[in-house]
Amino acid sequence: MESCPRNIQCYKESLHSTCRSNDKISPKMMQKVMHHNTLHHSTMKLITLLHEKIKKKNFISQVFIFLILSYLAVFLLAPFLQSEDPTFGRDLSVLKEDGKERNVFILFAVLLSPIIETFIFQWLVYEQLTAFSFFRKRIYLIVLISGGTFGLVHDFSVEYQLVTFVIGCHLCFMYHYFKTYSKWPFLAVFIVHAIRNLISVVFLI
Repeated sequence: MESCPRNIQCYKESLHSTCRSNDKISPKMMQKVMHHNTLHHSTMKLITLLHEKIKKKNFISQVFIFLILSYLAVFLLAPFLQSEDPTFGRDLSVLKEDGKERNVFILFAVLLSPIIETFIFQWLVYEQLTAFSFFRKRIYLIVLISGGTFGLVHDFSVEYQLVTFVIGCHLCFMYHYFKTYSKWPFLAVFIVHAIRNLISVVFLI
């Protein structure tokens, strides 16, 4: 992210070079190219600004910001989700019962599951794939692979897989961010995952 301004300049120069090399380019096409260039520049500027703001925060604040961003990412999926069932096809009837089974389920959902899934889908996937230079240069592929496997194992419904794919991508990117720009990536991802599961459990009880 720290190289964003340089990337923007290179991108702009490449577009201008393309336009200069084609004398037959129409004014309409030129306008589209310049609009795309402006949009890309604005997006990269926003990302750079957000990165600089987050980087200056302490660990707890950074975790909180990524927690909010995780809900924002899912919120953006809302237009594509048709189901009105908050469980997305999951059998969570145990939460309506009193007793040991419900307590064990809550313990697993809020503590054990985030630990296990953070280990498998973020730590293991990220650390193993970054051992290869091909993937180290293409972090987005690691994020997509992590999110894809995370979504596939949550196969209660197609919509739930879509939601968990987005969450999985977010958590993997979060792992990368904390490993690169902050500290304790495993702990950071675990906390966000655990809080999300806790909020879901409380909401569904």
